[in-house]
Amino acid sequence: MNTESFRLSGMQIDGPASQLLFSIDKMGLPQPSSIEPTPAYEENGAIKQWLTLKRYRRGKHAPPSGNPYGFRITSP
Repeated sequence: MNTESFRLSGMQIDGPASQLLFSIDKMGLPQPSSIEPTPAYEENGAIKQWLTLKRYRRGKHAPPSGNPYGFRITSP
């Protein structure tokens, strides 16, 4: 893995967490005090992996590239 793709804080540049921070900033929301990746989510009492989500792009037949991610964020 290219070490240039990581910031000094250890967060991957343009990775899932940095995309989340970018989106939060773009919406004008306060930056979270913590971000915790979550490997799964609960739906109707069942624990499911994020990879089970089906994703589609508007107006496109092919699914988007990349894997889905989930985070637990804490606001200040």
